[in-house]
Amino acid sequence: MNSSNLLPHYRYSTLAASIWLCTAWSQPVQAACTLIPTAGNDNYVCDSASSGALTDLLGNNSLTFPANGTGVVDGSVTFGGGNDTVTMNSGIVNGALAQGDGADRFTINAGQIAGAVTQGNGIDDFVMNGGVIQSLAQGDSRDTFEMNGGTITGAFEDGDSARMTAGTIGRVDMKLDNNLFDLSGGEIFGNLVSGFGTDTIIISGGRIGGNVSVSGGNDSITLTGGEIAGEIRASAGDDTFVWGNGGTVLSAILLEAGNDSATLRNLNETALAPTPSINGGTGIDVLTFDGTSSAGAQRYVNWETVNLNNGSSFDLDGVFRMGDNISGTGVFNMDGSSTLTSAQGSISAFSAGQLATLNNAGVDRPEHWQ
Repeated sequence: MNSSNLLPHYRYSTLAASIWLCTAWSQPVQAACTLIPTAGNDNYVCDSASSGALTDLLGNNSLTFPANGTGVVDGSVTFGGGNDTVTMNSGIVNGALAQGDGADRFTINAGQIAGAVTQGNGIDDFVMNGGVIQSLAQGDSRDTFEMNGGTITGAFEDGDSARMTAGTIGRVDMKLDNNLFDLSGGEIFGNLVSGFGTDTIIISGGRIGGNVSVSGGNDSITLTGGEIAGEIRASAGDDTFVWGNGGTVLSAILLEAGNDSATLRNLNETALAPTPSINGGTGIDVLTFDGTSSAGAQRYVNWETVNLNNGSSFDLDGVFRMGDNISGTGVFNMDGSSTLTSAQGSISAFSAGQLATLNNAGVDRPEHWQ
């Protein structure tokens, strides 16, 4: 056999195989949004094109919209009682997202969900750095919420432990449980409300356009920055309010029923002037000025004990009434570093016929005591 006659055929076959292999390996993966559920755990990707609504009630499922994608789900996405994960870096869901019960996680950096996001019962996580959703309800169990950007157009409900540094929310209703809301930036256009339980509200920046309301329970509210346009309402319970170093409250502070305490730390009258009333409500309540200078005696209502501490000063420009309609009177204390002045003012009991007490270890200048 003449091997030279076979050589071209061999070379041709090898070349053809090489071309076929190169063609197969270099063929790009076709982008798509094909969402077909199975009976097991499904990992869905929607990076381009569109799909109809997705319902997958079985397994632990995931849905991903990759960065720079253009995928669209024309309808709602509904998962069942598994541990489901949804990650949005692009895309649109023209409907609602229901993650169902289970330990679910939702992360959105870009994209849009036209309807409500519900996470169901279970320990759920929510992280938002960008994008837009209509609303969020996290359901029962101890859920976490983190917002560093983006928009929740309507309500954020049923949260338990929430931190917000940027972005906007229509309103917040955390409902039952021992809740935490830590606001350092961004804006809540409406009210921030927590339900019964021992709740903690921390505001160091950002803005709340409505009221801050904590319901029954021994709650804590700390303000060190930002702005609250509405009222602070502490409701029933032995509540603690600390306002220190900064922040603005444009409406009344109402601690209401219970044995409450309020501390005003390192503030001056310029910071306090926009607040028309700081009201202890009924109960045995304590108001402490800590390194703070203030006037406006009629701003401070229903306090059984008032303390001037750490170089505080107070100008009695009117009648400072101690106590409430139940306690009837109270005590005004000054430490050795603090100052009480009055050109035209007085300290008196709430109820006629009772006496108020002034314990003075500091400096008083009663130019015209009444």
